[in-house]
Amino acid sequence: MILDFQTGVIQDANPFITNLLGFTRDELIGKELWEIGAMVDKAAALTAFTVLKDKGYIRYEDLPLKRKDEQIINVEFVSNAYGVNGDRVIQCNIRDITDRKKLEKELLEYQHSVNISMNEMVDTLANVIVARDPYTGGTTMHNPNEIRRLLSELQSAERNSDVYLIGKICLSTGSRWSEGENLRPSNIKKGIIEFINTKNKKMRAIPISCELQEEIQSHEIKENGRYFGSSMGAFKSGVKRAGIVLLDGQLTHVLRHTFASSFMQGGGNILTLQKILGHQSLQMTMRYAHLAPTHLEAVKLLNPLVNL
Repeated sequence: MILDFQTGVIQDANPFITNLLGFTRDELIGKELWEIGAMVDKAAALTAFTVLKDKGYIRYEDLPLKRKDEQIINVEFVSNAYGVNGDRVIQCNIRDITDRKKLEKELLEYQHSVNISMNEMVDTLANVIVARDPYTGGTTMHNPNEIRRLLSELQSAERNSDVYLIGKICLSTGSRWSEGENLRPSNIKKGIIEFINTKNKKMRAIPISCELQEEIQSHEIKENGRYFGSSMGAFKSGVKRAGIVLLDGQLTHVLRHTFASSFMQGGGNILTLQKILGHQSLQMTMRYAHLAPTHLEAVKLLNPLVNL
């Protein structure tokens, strides 16, 4: 469509434009777009025309136009001003994007419904897990006061000088009690603990703080070459004195699960947690996924509509 540069009057319109707007060519020639009602917002259209005359170019990625039959359509609208035989004219290129906008709307509605369903499903499963799964239901210490109380009781154990440090190792690394209890000096290397005798026979290397490393390395080594002796009995007594109630059979897991829960609640990655805990199956680690504060937030960033 060609417009007069000074007045904005339509000078020519091709068949695509006439079909798109529902007007005949004769109905368009000599009229202004805002005069025939094609521009939904007349004031905005006049402002845009002023900008176009000033800059020689204007573009709208999504502009509503009104057809002759009053139907509103979405178009991409690009206008350029240029000279022809000494006169300046405006060429308007219009592309109908109504179908694309309709599809985008349907996709967004579908995504919204899927997100709601997924949230409901995950929340429901999470509630079931918390209620019935012994790994996350009733086997973690839920607040820092419980942890401080337990560590205080372990540190004050009169007949066992190992139990406190083993407890700190388990809480710091997510290790099993037996893995922490069996540590040797060769397992501590430059801020790393290497757990060798693991349940799945695979070595895990977990970073630790300099303070914890110094504390371990300054601990007296036993005659068998290990840092610690058998301390589960002392741990059980410490848990009891601290007033922490656990499900039957979960005593050896409480520190490991407290670590995992804290890791996810702090924004940790589920795949990283799998490696830390040494789970062969991600399914085992997924029981902690619902504890993450943003466990579904990636849906907003990674869905295919983001790049449209």
